[in-house]
Amino acid sequence: MKLTELLEEEKDTLLHAVKSAQSPDDARAAVERTLERLLFAFNDAAPSERARESAAAMVGALRAALGLMECKGEPKLYERRQGKGVTMPPLALALLVLGCAMSFAAGGLMLYFDLPAWTALLPVLGMLLVGAAGHPARKASANTERTIEVPTDWEKVYRTLHTAALVMDRTLDDLASAERWEARRKAAEAPALTDAEAALACELLEGLYGGDGDYALEKLGAVRLWLRAKGVETVEYDGAHAQLFDRMPGAETATLRPALMQDGVLLRRGLATVKG
Repeated sequence: MKLTELLEEEKDTLLHAVKSAQSPDDARAAVERTLERLLFAFNDAAPSERARESAAAMVGALRAALGLMECKGEPKLYERRQGKGVTMPPLALALLVLGCAMSFAAGGLMLYFDLPAWTALLPVLGMLLVGAAGHPARKASANTERTIEVPTDWEKVYRTLHTAALVMDRTLDDLASAERWEARRKAAEAPALTDAEAALACELLEGLYGGDGDYALEKLGAVRLWLRAKGVETVEYDGAHAQLFDRMPGAETATLRPALMQDGVLLRRGLATVKG
């Protein structure tokens, strides 16, 4: 079982937990709990104690580095206006009134009286005063509180964790390969069977595969010599050694399987039939 596979199984649960968290600390705690579950699941299927120790060290290092993780999303700008309506300072109000009065007065006089040509500029001057009044009014009404929020991109957080899990998986694969190579090296240096044991096994198998019963029985007798070389004695059933055997009734008293002894210690109970 790989850490990336375990993380993919936890993806939906993790993203739901961090997106619904009330604070960054709660979100980080949710990520830490997920890493703990990954480690527990990995330990159940870990190939060796060394692999468990390595996984624990790497996951621990990742947990310690969570506070340094920066995975920011798109910034969001929020505006909140203070007060109601538009605030107009006295200067702006005076300019607005003067401009409007000048424009209306000039327009009315031009309708009823024959005025010089330059008086046509009075409405234009009035409109300029109205426009000038709008500038301080806009400045005064711009009492707006702006807040910029940079949310955490939790999809990016997950991708970062997934990348870290890939790195840890590669490290654990390298560790497993090194352990397999070490096991093969030790097996080559210390084979499971000695030369004598391998020769005995080959002779017994030769009798089995050859179908020659006499030959097989002859080679089976060599087992006693091999055991003796190991310091193990075969004990046959008799009255003095009855306590070393499991017994069952039979037509005659006979040893079915000898007991095995080494330095006075019983290694394996024998089996015998006892004439009733």
